[in-house]
Amino acid sequence: MTDEKTPYQLRKERSAQMASAGITPAHDAEGVYWIPSQTVAGRRYKVVMQQNGWCDCSCPDNGEGHLCKHIILLKFYLRAREQAHEEKRSVAVTTPCPECGSGEIQKDGTRKTTLGRKQKWLCNACGKRFVIEPIKNIKGNMEAVVLCMDLYFKGVSYRGIKDSIQPSASVGQVRYAR
Repeated sequence: MTDEKTPYQLRKERSAQMASAGITPAHDAEGVYWIPSQTVAGRRYKVVMQQNGWCDCSCPDNGEGHLCKHIILLKFYLRAREQAHEEKRSVAVTTPCPECGSGEIQKDGTRKTTLGRKQKWLCNACGKRFVIEPIKNIKGNMEAVVLCMDLYFKGVSYRGIKDSIQPSASVGQVRYAR
């Protein structure tokens, strides 16, 4: 039995070499990508991806009717990018949905408030959208409130809490303690 590789396996290996070398497709227009040549510096091949998933490449190997390494690289790149996007959207969260109690929640953009941006969440089980707040019905800087409560329960005095959250005096100013 011979251990020869098929032409497809060789092209797949060459596309893997291109990916490990850091060659990434450049996106030009909708469905049009440019992939640098592995052998000739400055040469790029145009890969057009159509709606039905078929690709066409301007390289000579694809012109002969073969599935070229550029198309294999592009499909690998797009698949990896989609997987990274899905992993980013589905984050393991310890806080369950406040409506149904399900832990199947995912990030759903951000909401702009006067205090900054707040992460919005979507429950995959019941479809409810919500914002996770550590303390309800408090207007103000939530991080400062949580910090103050943490210091208080650790036994820090009120003055110590005030000193820890108060901005430090700038150079030339002296703060007097009572």
